[in-house]
Amino acid sequence: MSILGVFFCLLAGALAVTALPARMSKGLDDVRGLREALSFNCPTIAPANTTTTSVHRLHAGDIKVIMAMGDSITAGFGMMGAHGNIEKDLLEYRGQSWLIGADNDAQTLATFFKNYNSHLVGGSVGEHIAELCWGNICPAKQHPEKDILNAAMSGAMMYDFVNGPGNQVDYLVKQLHDKEDIIDIEQDWKLLSILVGANDMCVECEDIPIEPSSIADYEKYFRITLQTLQAKVPRLLVNVGQMFNVSQIYKLSLRAKSCENIHRLLPEECLCAFKHGEEGDKHRRVMDQTAVAYNRALEKVAAEFPRSDSFAVVTQPAMRDGNLSTFPLSFISTLDCFHPSLEAHQMMAKAMWNGLWTPRANKTSTFEYLVPFVCPTSESIIPTD
Repeated sequence: MSILGVFFCLLAGALAVTALPARMSKGLDDVRGLREALSFNCPTIAPANTTTTSVHRLHAGDIKVIMAMGDSITAGFGMMGAHGNIEKDLLEYRGQSWLIGADNDAQTLATFFKNYNSHLVGGSVGEHIAELCWGNICPAKQHPEKDILNAAMSGAMMYDFVNGPGNQVDYLVKQLHDKEDIIDIEQDWKLLSILVGANDMCVECEDIPIEPSSIADYEKYFRITLQTLQAKVPRLLVNVGQMFNVSQIYKLSLRAKSCENIHRLLPEECLCAFKHGEEGDKHRRVMDQTAVAYNRALEKVAAEFPRSDSFAVVTQPAMRDGNLSTFPLSFISTLDCFHPSLEAHQMMAKAMWNGLWTPRANKTSTFEYLVPFVCPTSESIIPTD
């Protein structure tokens, strides 16, 4: 499967869904108070009087630079659903991305942190046409004027964090140096959030010439990613989201006939997820086993990584064990019945925020987005143990 082939499959899918309603079900609107539950409502707090000198003592207002790496989820592809207009349907809505979107009306990790530091920089804005980067096939490029410090690229795998023309770490390092007028690389505290693995596991069941994409490769390139970041980016907290079971989107999508039609036209978005029958069930079991293996690799590497006052890694299980098949249908985009919708981005942002402020022993892994926001006080620090 060529990257060009994937592009035209996306194009065909966009054409196929133009008749879909703006919402496939009432979904989230049926949940009383959900919109209020997703609206950030924590009070602002006065900045600390002292300068933090250790990554293990970071307060909310200490974060000056926010960054992200990942795939089409963090790039914001498809979140606004089908428009019946190919140009709009193939956009990445970077300014609303759950980890780093900085549009004025966004409910994202970046806008949450900006409540505590009005000088926060790095958030992505607006939207642009999707750029595809799929393992070792990557003709795409980032758009610094809108992506800012959101290095995510649609189709990306863990491999793409430190390899090829889509190398996300290199992109971030270059942007940090290009922005030395507003970023003090040596002194400013930086938060980098990561989620990647969906594209890796979507080809785990097939003999597909997209390499490298094995479980061993996933662990290997995560380790190299952290090593490279530690060497090149001082004063950095790396916030790593653990993978959820992508295969469950298949069962969720079966609740709409229109989704079944889309997946027949557009299986390339996740070849291992959307086959029917016994073969499909087998492939989805492989995906679920792979998700478990990826999360073990993330935890293993993070635990083994050397600690210092300038660099730390935390893993977040907030979405790891949630059962997506039971979620409202409007969790998924009407464009392709696969990517998260805008509401899903907001739910994920809340889950990640709450996990970030919760000690390891008390973290939840079941996507509890209806619980209250965890609101840091002037004494709160981000747990790194």
